[in-house]
Amino acid sequence: MVGAILTIEADRPCRNNNAQDHWGPTMPPGWNDIITSLQPWANCWIELYSDDNFGGDRDGAYRTNTPDIGSYMNDRTSSIAYR
Repeated sequence: MVGAILTIEADRPCRNNNAQDHWGPTMPPGWNDIITSLQPWANCWIELYSDDNFGGDRDGAYRTNTPDIGSYMNDRTSSIAYR
């Protein structure tokens, strides 16, 4: 999936109150373990998890455009949370 883009939409911006505003307990089909970059929108901070249902290793919160998430979570994301 070189150069592929996944856009996740929600019905409102994040509140930044350290609670999950939006989440994906599993990645959409074809997106498990392939995230290498991200770009937060709508006041959201993004957290990446290596296992489904927010388990395993965690990285973030990413608050800005991140063209390379680094080797720790590169190609390891199985769930995602927005704060």
